Amino acid sequence: MLAVAVVLMVATGPGQTVGVSVFVNHFIADLDLTRSQVATAYLIGTLAGATAMPVVGRLIDRRGVRLMATAVIAAFVFVLCGMSAVAGFATLTIGFAGIRGLGQGSLSLISSTTVAVWFDRRRGTAIGLLSAVGGAGMALIPLIGAVMIDAWGWRSAWIGLAAVVAFLALPLAVFVLRDPRLEGTVSTDIEMSVEPDVGTVQIWTSKKVLRHPAFWAILLSSACAGMLSTALVFHQVDVLGARGLTDTQAAANFLPQTLAAAGGALVIGRLADRHAPRHLLAASLVVLAAPTLMWHVVSPGFTAVLYGILIGFGGSAIRTIEGSTLPKWYGIAAIGEIRGIVATTNVAASAVGPVALSLGRDVFGSYGATLLGLGMIPIVLAMYAVSVHPPSSVAERIAVGSR
Repeated sequence: MLAVAVVLMVATGPGQTVGVSVFVNHFIADLDLTRSQVATAYLIGTLAGATAMPVVGRLIDRRGVRLMATAVIAAFVFVLCGMSAVAGFATLTIGFAGIRGLGQGSLSLISSTTVAVWFDRRRGTAIGLLSAVGGAGMALIPLIGAVMIDAWGWRSAWIGLAAVVAFLALPLAVFVLRDPRLEGTVSTDIEMSVEPDVGTVQIWTSKKVLRHPAFWAILLSSACAGMLSTALVFHQVDVLGARGLTDTQAAANFLPQTLAAAGGALVIGRLADRHAPRHLLAASLVVLAAPTLMWHVVSPGFTAVLYGILIGFGGSAIRTIEGSTLPKWYGIAAIGEIRGIVATTNVAASAVGPVALSLGRDVFGSYGATLLGLGMIPIVLAMYAVSVHPPSSVAERIAVGSR
């Protein structure tokens, strides 16, 4: 089941930023758009697609992983084919909303929720493996897209990517995700359940979770990771160029970031099974803050590599903690809807991050002051994460479906 979830995660690639990136110059050249117009269409489309996440999560809880995976993959394939026919700003924005909402949002949510529901005691390790292996596999999508563009042109390449997604993911959704534990049996009328070891406990619904302070530590930390990581990666060439790195050196910095992200997911995932998540979350937030605070001392060589490692490790660690901690704290009865709320906030924050960093540079004339201000956000959140108390009493816990 972990392998299935990894394949589903890889299949989100055409809807991820890395997958779209190889098409941007072709949009600009063939659709007579400026780079700012393409970026604006991407921002609007991303935010529009994110609004569907709580609904998709709720449907996962009620209709099950298999049915939703089949429906989302089929719709994603259709929208990818539709990207071959975009003709201007409006249709490009609609296309971005579709591929971001269905691929980067819904299919990613289904993949990670499959692991959250399936695993219990080693959930953190499983989430870490999903992030590490799925992220590595996703890195192949831009290469595949670039090869297709060179061979067939960018419009036909979208159809080719749709065929890849259909071939990889659709058979798994239809024929493999058939276990009863993934069928979705949650009812809004359910208020109590029995856990064999501790007796009767209260089910966490999304409304109750939103009133719990510890959830906000996870939600805000995840959004912070999405905002900072996306902002630094989106502007990486210019941000590092301001510190003396060439374009090639700045681009090469993606390698230590990718390796550190995989390592962070594996290490933190395993630690999350054994240690208090809130302490790991606070430590990961400090790691995420480090590259923004050390920007003034970055230069070609060791400090630039360290900068990349910290970005990759910190963002990946926080995402892994979120994936493993929410079902651990709040059970799996409404985990799809709960994680849908987190996904919406995360996607919105990641869309805003690059704009905030760019505007800050325009206002202050340099990235330094803006990065210093942004770096304070994870520091404050780290202190908040340590101060909150997760669900601990019998009245607050649930392990519906735990194995």
